[in-house]
Parts: sequence; C-alpha cells; structure tokens
Amino acid sequence: MTNADIRKIVTEQLSKDLGCTVKDLEMPDNKVVVCNPIGSENYHFCEMTCYRNAVVACVDERIKPFMEAFMAERIGFRCFEGISILTDEFHKYNKQIELRTEAFIPDMARLTTSKPDFDTVLLQGKDIEVLYDDKRFHMALSYKTAGECADVLAVAGYKDKQIIGVAGASNDYEQMWQVGIDVVPEHRSKGVGTMLISILTAEILKKGIVPFYRAVWSHILSKNTAINSGYQSAWVTICADGGN
Repeated sequence: MTNADIRKIVTEQLSKDLGCTVKDLEMPDNKVVVCNPIGSENYHFCEMTCYRNAVVACVDERIKPFMEAFMAERIGFRCFEGISILTDEFHKYNKQIELRTEAFIPDMARLTTSKPDFDTVLLQGKDIEVLYDDKRFHMALSYKTAGECADVLAVAGYKDKQIIGVAGASNDYEQMWQVGIDVVPEHRSKGVGTMLISILTAEILKKGIVPFYRAVWSHILSKNTAINSGYQSAWVTICADGGN
C-alpha cells in the first residue's frame, strides 16, 4: 500500500462522514453541508474538519447561513482561529465545542520495523478477550469483540512475563481501523508505545486496511507517539454538541 492509496481511502471515508463529495475535500475552497437530522446516529450540531487545503463543516441547518459567511471570510486553517466567534454563535442554541481532535495516518516512508527488547503477542478477534480482565487499557481497547468499533486486532507487550502495554485496533470503518495505545506507568517514555503501535500498524496494513490514530489536541505525548511510530498528521476536527 502506498501513501497515495492511503490518501484515497481516507478521502473517500471522510467524504462519507461529512456528507460531502471527494471533490469538496480536494478543492481549496471551504464547504458547508447540512448534517444528518437531529436525533440521527451521526448527528453533530457542527463538525468542522480541516483536511489538506480546505475546511468542510457539516452543520445543523439552523446555522448553515452563519457558517457559510464565517468560512467565506477565511482560508481553510484560519477557520480554526475564530473559535470565540463560533462559541458565541453556538451558545445561542445552547451548544458548545466538546471535542477537538487531530488524526494521523501512516507515512509509508517512515514506518519502522525494528525488533523490540520485550516479548509481544499478537491477538485477533475473540482471542483479544484474554486481556479484558485488566482494566488499565481503555485507550487501546474497547473491551468488546462484537458490534461497531469492536476490538479486532491487538499487540500486547510483556517484560519478565508481566504485561507492560497494549496497542489495539477497532473496526471503526470497513477500510479504516482506529488504533490506540496504553502503556503501564512504570514503562512509559521508554519507546514501548511507539514499538507496539509500529508492530500493530504493520499487521493492519498486511490486511489491506488503513490504520489511523486519533488524539485530542492537547495530548502532546500521544501525538508524539503517533509521529514517532511513523504516522503523519492528516486532519483536525472540532465538534459542537450539547443542549437541545
């Protein structure tokens, strides 16, 4: 799989999530689309994503005119500098920004395959459930192997027969699996997370699936883990919800 293959899959999936076209995500102009109706599974009052050059906002129809005017005055990334303006408008509807995330995808030229200095075990499907008695790995595991966003692949690291970390993947989409990592406190900042993510990433790519890594904007250590594992920043998103 090449970087171009990865970008194509990611662009197609984002277009489905945001209710726009692939062309919308590839053009330099910002785009506002009306989201799914209130009460639907994927409803957000406002989901604004910056991908490549432009921003696409999937919004409640009540704020579509406001968002079109707001985004028309700004080039893509500048839309995220007007948070206070957005906040004031969202408050009129009893809404607020509740989520700010950055997503990463593999850079095939930077992926590493060095051998770890600890033991690893690769687990798939229901075999992952052997890890579920240990509740320290909520960033890596969903603790379910059935349904949506279920655990499908995991790599556990062991030192002196003691588990030191887990990297897990959930089937968020048919062609894209989200990866997460948790390392026990006494083994952090030693490269364990980077190594586990690298191993998991290679296994996912072998299946023809695109792994992606998501972190909140303020979680610098998590974002550095993604970068050190051979990932590159791909898109950023803010979501506003709450109230009625």
